[in-house]
This record gives sequence, C-alpha cells and structure tokens, in this order.
Amino acid sequence: MWIVIVGAIAFIIWLISAIIKNYSSENQALTAKCKNLEKLNELNEKNITELKKDFEKLSTEKQQIVKLQNELQKEKIEIENKRKELLDKYYEKKNTLASRLKDYEKNFLVEKSQSQKWLAGMITDFLILPIDHEIEKLNDSNSQKKWDRAIKITDLKRDIKQLIERNKMLEYELKYLYTLYPELEDTEIELNDDTSEVSPLEETGWLTKEEWENLSSLERNELAYDRYKNRHKTKWQIGRDFEMFVGYKYESEKKYKIEYHGIKHGLEDLGIDLIGKKQNETVIIQCKYWSTKKEIHENHICQLYGTSIKYQLEHPNEKVIPVFVCHNELSEVAKTFAKKLGIEVHENIELSEYPAIKCNPDSMIYHLPFDLSYDNTENCVKVMTVAEAEKLGYRRSYKWHGNSL
Repeated sequence: MWIVIVGAIAFIIWLISAIIKNYSSENQALTAKCKNLEKLNELNEKNITELKKDFEKLSTEKQQIVKLQNELQKEKIEIENKRKELLDKYYEKKNTLASRLKDYEKNFLVEKSQSQKWLAGMITDFLILPIDHEIEKLNDSNSQKKWDRAIKITDLKRDIKQLIERNKMLEYELKYLYTLYPELEDTEIELNDDTSEVSPLEETGWLTKEEWENLSSLERNELAYDRYKNRHKTKWQIGRDFEMFVGYKYESEKKYKIEYHGIKHGLEDLGIDLIGKKQNETVIIQCKYWSTKKEIHENHICQLYGTSIKYQLEHPNEKVIPVFVCHNELSEVAKTFAKKLGIEVHENIELSEYPAIKCNPDSMIYHLPFDLSYDNTENCVKVMTVAEAEKLGYRRSYKWHGNSL
C-alpha cells in the first residue's frame, strides 16, 4: 500500500517537474518572442517616424512644385502677353515705318529727280555736242538747203535730247529701286510687240504642226519637254527652276517638308523662296541663281535676316534657321554679315537635273513646267520623265484652242 502511495507521489512530483520544466521552456520562448516583438516594434516606430518625415518632406516638395507651377504659369501668361504686345508694337511700328518710308521715298524721289534731272541734262548736252557742231557748220553756210537741213537737225536734236534725258532719269530711278527692293533684280520684263493670234504650239515653238500630227501623245510630250529643258530661259524661269531644285534637295536628302513660297507668292514672298519644316525646326531659304560674274551684296542678307526674325516672332515655338543658297558668291561684306547674323550660306551651287514633272494623285494628271497649272500644283509626286509619269497611270492635261493644243 505504501509502495503504491510512494509511487503515486513520485509520479506526481515527476509530472509537476515536467510541467514546470515545459512551462519554463515555453516561458523562455515567449520571453524571446516578446523581446523580438519589442525590437520589431522599435524598428516599426523608427520606420514610421522616418516615413512621417519623408511624407512631410514630400508634402513640402509638392507644395513647392505646385507653387513653382503656378509661378511658371503666371510667367507663361506674362510672356505670352508680352509676345502679343511686342507683335502689336512690331506691326504698329512696321506700319508707321512703311508710311514714313513712302513719304521719304516720295520726298527723296522729288529731291533726286531735281538733282538727277540736272545731271541727266548735263550728260545729254555732252552727248549731243557733235550734233551742235554739225548744226553750226550748216548755219554758217549760205545755202538754203543747208539751212533747211539745219532746222530739221535742230528739231531732231531736241527730240533726241528729251529721249536721252528721260532714259538717264529712268536709269537712276531703276538703280534706286534696286536698292530699296533687291528682289527686283531677279525680275525680267520681256516686251513683245507681236499681238497677232497664234496657236500655243507656234507661240512657244515646242512642236511643229507636222510633229503634232504625226507623233504619238507620249512622243509629243517628251519632245516638248526636251525642247523646254534645252532652250534659252528667262531669268524668272531659271530662278524658278533653281528654287525647285533646291527644294527637291532639301526634301530628298534632308527630309524637310517644303513649301515653295516664292513660286506661290511671287514678288510678295518677302525674300522667302522656300520654307522647310522638320519636327519643330524650320528653315527659311532664299535662292539666287545669278551670273558668276556678279556678287551678292549685304542688302540681300539683311532682307533674309529681317524676314526670318518676322517669321520667328509669328512662330515662337519653332526653331528658325535662315539659309542663303546661291549659284555665285557673296561679297566679303555680305559674308561677314551672314556670319554675324547666324545665316547659313551655300555658295557656287550648280543647277542640275531633278524630277520636275508634277503628278497630281487626286486628278491623275501630270503637269510639265510650261503648263498653266504647274506652279499651282502642290502635294504631288515628282518624276524625271514623261514616260515615267504615264507608266504610273497619269495623263497630260490639255487646253484646246481650235485645232491647237
């Protein structure tokens, strides 16, 4: 009996010690976990503090950015207002200067006409001295026929003097106009006194009547185009061809989208022959195909610079690059001006063959350089030959005049 009791007590003691031991182990584990949790809590509190600081910093930066954006918006509005104000002032001053220039030109021409008239008269007197000498010799004669002849020569002398004087005055005025409007030097006026009505073929000399009747449409157009390319051209035609050539080079090699501004607007182009655009970059190009014996002077450079500044004011978001392309050379002064004004210059550019036939994809009609609608045809495909145009499915546009093309 006692043995059972002692055994039971021993078992109870062992069980209690095992429970205590297990509790102690769990307690230690819990204590370790508590310590770990305390450390994690400290780290979290530290992270939370840092996050709060970062958040406060970001909030402050955001406020600063918003403030800066507001300030930039205000500055943008102010700049836009100033730009509009400058444009208004520019146009106001431009109109004022234009008005003053007209008054100045009027007064200057009056003053010039007086001084030039005197000079022209003096030159005229010098040129007709031989006539005066002949008249004096005839007047000294006792012959009635010679006196009559002297009277006739005197009348002719008066007419000649008036013509010479008028011619000199026109020369002076024309030279003065060249200084005011440099683009006039590119303009050639051709006078034709023949008012008889002829067919366009006979007038232009592209084809004879026999050629027109015996050749096919393709052969006629090819022959006419070949003759156009090889014949003598006016200054205006050469200038237009040179602009087309330069525009083609910028389109094909430099990948600009070209507007043929000079061909489109004529004398109202303000010195801008081509406008090329590529992304936010714009080139303002002036082309000159002059004789290599002539030099280009600084007035042309100044005109291009002025028009490029005007274009920049009207298009403030574009990068504008003025470019001067010429067949001859600039004077040394003009080169200095171009360098100082930031104008890109290309000298001694030769006019070579380029695809000049315009094919209109909308109408499926092609236009040769001497056709009436040629200059007005835009957004077109350009090819080298008539055969190439007709192979692509285009046809020539004809305007009939009776039995003529």
